[in-house]
Amino acid sequence: TLQRMVTKILFQIIVLQQLLFGINVASNDLEKLDIAGFDTLGMKDRCTSIGLGPKATVDGSTITTHNNDCQECDLRLTHVPAYDWPPGSRRPLYDIRDAYPRYVEADIVFDANNKFGNELNIHGPDYASSKVDRTIYNWNLSVPMGYIDQVPHTYAYTLGTYAIQNEKQVSIGESTCSAKFIAVPVNGVGKNGQWGNASLHMETLTEIALERCATARCAIQTMGDLATKHGFYGPEWDGDKVSAEDEAGEALTVSDAFETWMFHILPDDSGSSAIWVAQRVPDDHITAVANQFVIGEIDVADSANFLASANIFEVAIRHGFFSPDPANTANPNARFHFSNAYGNNRHATAFACTRRIWRVFTMAAPSLLPMFSPYTDGMASFGFGPDGLQPYPFSVKVDQPLAVSDVMRIARDQYEGSPFDMTVGLDSGPYGDPMRFPPMTKWRDPVNGVSWAAYTSGLDFQRPISLWRTAYSSITQARSSLPDVIGAVTWLAPYAPHHSSYLPIYASASQTPSSLKAGTQYKLDKASNWWIHCLTSNYASRWYRYTIVDIMAFQKQLETDLFASARAAEDAALAALAAPGSEDLNRNHVHVRADASTVQRSQVGSQVESLLVTHRNSALRSNAASNASPTGSGSISARRLELSPQWLPPPPLLSGFQPS
Repeated sequence: TLQRMVTKILFQIIVLQQLLFGINVASNDLEKLDIAGFDTLGMKDRCTSIGLGPKATVDGSTITTHNNDCQECDLRLTHVPAYDWPPGSRRPLYDIRDAYPRYVEADIVFDANNKFGNELNIHGPDYASSKVDRTIYNWNLSVPMGYIDQVPHTYAYTLGTYAIQNEKQVSIGESTCSAKFIAVPVNGVGKNGQWGNASLHMETLTEIALERCATARCAIQTMGDLATKHGFYGPEWDGDKVSAEDEAGEALTVSDAFETWMFHILPDDSGSSAIWVAQRVPDDHITAVANQFVIGEIDVADSANFLASANIFEVAIRHGFFSPDPANTANPNARFHFSNAYGNNRHATAFACTRRIWRVFTMAAPSLLPMFSPYTDGMASFGFGPDGLQPYPFSVKVDQPLAVSDVMRIARDQYEGSPFDMTVGLDSGPYGDPMRFPPMTKWRDPVNGVSWAAYTSGLDFQRPISLWRTAYSSITQARSSLPDVIGAVTWLAPYAPHHSSYLPIYASASQTPSSLKAGTQYKLDKASNWWIHCLTSNYASRWYRYTIVDIMAFQKQLETDLFASARAAEDAALAALAAPGSEDLNRNHVHVRADASTVQRSQVGSQVESLLVTHRNSALRSNAASNASPTGSGSISARRLELSPQWLPPPPLLSGFQPS
């Protein structure tokens, strides 16, 4: 696509400058160029996250999800080991960096007691300087922009762009949200020419939460307390006001083995602290967030279901976002609505947020379809209930408990079968491709393209849950019925989930499979799970209507096999826990996971080869080998991949032509 081509060209210019002229470009400039190459072309990285309580799932697990829709992100999915830290250790805080390599840290060195104590590597061996691919660029070590006191022990966890799940089963999904206040980091200069005062962003906060916490409540309180003390900022702080506000807030689904929460945070009005709130998800409910705050009225006195920063009312009152009710002397803040007070209406892209919520809720509870309208405003302040005048709810009760495979189906959704089905219509092309790219001519060609005024008023394609620019999709399970060492499992799908397959990753294992740690977006790597799925998608999308049938069958078979192998591995692990030598349990998990990843990558690679054979040159062919006879003769059956009638041109008008 054009946007990828432009960014690739820009990056190649930098590499050529270094090779030919010895021009040195700092690594942060490299990242800024990469990100700017996408943003200038209208590409925004925004995610979808879902949370389910334990009674909303068939096996009693809590679930969080995260479709990490980040096209420039570091592709690596790694394991961060547990560490014991010497007294006086400090925890470094790094600035936001999503592009490869996110962190370049010192190589790990253990002391004579096999204890690790190097505060310049807190993300494990996979982020060590020696592991960086310097054939791309000679990156320097990452430089912290600050420190906080380290705790004596940190837990092991699975790490992507955000921390995903730790060995204590605490799990996290993320979605960036629009908010009213903007903060500047301590190493940045704001529009007023002053240095910033904020030290923490969401990626670092999720890491610290999983390093330190064994419960969801601890994770929420830890992130909130640190952000209010050290300041919180969003990723687009140095952009224009609209872009900065669109990315100023964050939302997380946070769970442990017993409960699931929704967490919201934004900078405060001073730029040196934070405002935050969390709401517990009812056990038999599902919740979702799609780049717009969803927590409404809160009751801070109900600590079983709400947690919040001490300044939550004070700041809103000071700015006129909320007025206490003087008639309610017992609780003047009873009608306080968090999203209305601190959220922003995205206007042009609001439907891209609210419609994903509508879709998640109506897929999990189809009985609510008559009660839900997909048409609402940017704050979802109406569109629910018999009269359609009620706001969208924070969560809904599922019609029946969901399996992990049901959640996978939601994460892969393209609005199939709905009025917004992206596999039908003229914009899906001749073969029903659901992928949509922003109208690149919107400001360059007002005659033949989409005008800027029309685009900013909301004229655009639908925005589905599964996107071509997804770096990975995660579905975590935390299970109270199993010990932590077995119960914490994340189902990870590299690349866009509709064209990918999920495999289990156990947070307690000592590493992630090599295929999940391999690859960058700068060059093709056939050892990378992400790149294999990317190749599949980019080829298969050409004839989507036909190839998706084979891909879905492949996904179902592979994931069914992985569910079975995971159950067998867990049964074996339970038996190992009761037997001598249970310290080998982690090694057993690694082998199971590594085998699963190797099988997955091998089978996906075979699937790509199969698609190349069966879907090529506008025809669907049978496999020649399957039709071969014992005598060596064989046949290939083929049929045309037909165009939709709307894509066939009308017959030409030949004036003056007379048949003989």
